[in-house]
Amino acid sequence: MKSGKLKEKLLKVTGIFIAISLFSSSIVVGAAEKAGNGKLDQNLQEVMKISDEDESDTRPVLEPEAEEILRQDYLQMLKEKSPNNTGVQGMELSDIVILQYCGTYDGSEVVLMSAKDWMDTTDIKEVSIGKFVFAFAFGSQAERFYLHKDHKFIPVADAYENKLLGDEELASVAKLFNDGNHAYEKQMEYEDVKETDWFYPYVSELWQNGIMTGIDDKTFAPSAPLARAQFMVILYRMEGSPEMTIFPEKAWADVGNDWYTNAIYWGFLHKIMTGYSNSDYWGTADSITREQLATVMYRYADYKEYDITKRAEIDQFEDAASVSDFAKDAVQWAVAEGIIEGKENGTRLDPQGTTTRAEGAAVIQRVLEKYKK
Repeated sequence: MKSGKLKEKLLKVTGIFIAISLFSSSIVVGAAEKAGNGKLDQNLQEVMKISDEDESDTRPVLEPEAEEILRQDYLQMLKEKSPNNTGVQGMELSDIVILQYCGTYDGSEVVLMSAKDWMDTTDIKEVSIGKFVFAFAFGSQAERFYLHKDHKFIPVADAYENKLLGDEELASVAKLFNDGNHAYEKQMEYEDVKETDWFYPYVSELWQNGIMTGIDDKTFAPSAPLARAQFMVILYRMEGSPEMTIFPEKAWADVGNDWYTNAIYWGFLHKIMTGYSNSDYWGTADSITREQLATVMYRYADYKEYDITKRAEIDQFEDAASVSDFAKDAVQWAVAEGIIEGKENGTRLDPQGTTTRAEGAAVIQRVLEKYKK
């Protein structure tokens, strides 16, 4: 993009009529200093580089009719939200500004909206959506990043969470998200997870989608046992962590007002993981066994109305006879679908063995990939 064009676009984005020299030397440098993040600082510098190549032909352009509808809908939304604000009520269509257009997906536009004379904060704000982090050079603009669908403006983060935008569409949005802002793919920083590890692709996918995280910022603990409460929270996140408003008349001695409480009650309500049948304890800290893992994933798939009719013979495993009666259907289903694989070169199921966090990540991600969640 040529220098003159970039400067013109930057002025349009900020809506703050200041000199180009002040913008480039003060705001951008100040934003980078405030970031306190090497990756973000580097990404912002890359975004602000002026290239000799004109990229205008590669960006999508809004049709005039679509642009008019966007402005009308946004103006109407602003007035409906602020009926007593005389400034907003006095706005006209010409006051509405589309700062960025990041493509149209299934008839719905992704846009960054504003209005003339609005003063945005110059602090950097990062918003994590799916595999990407969207960094807004002007933090207050993060609240105006929308999917425009059926004349309504839905925050992009909510649109993705509610599956109005898929992974491929979000990647396209991230690629088009620029004009002083930047989006980058999140990278794991666990010291005990390397790209050469067999479990790396499973852990990476779950981490990027916020489904399964480490025990701290630097440690995933792949060989550590997967606790039953941890596993229930993972399934709960897969469903978007729905708010629990109705709790069953069931109490366990080890379930109080804890980080896993909503997840456990959600699982109980949907008969996915109900706790021990002969105990007052749910078993929050207990390690989940491999056959329990298969059983819970089987129930989850049934709850999701996936096809769970497929079965496989398991006699080829030397410990097949040790699979508990309650788990046989689930284990046969999991083996048939390639969700659970045998240990020791495929010779043993180890049904009562402890599930490691790496093994749990593999099973969960295989289910997601199998049924294309």
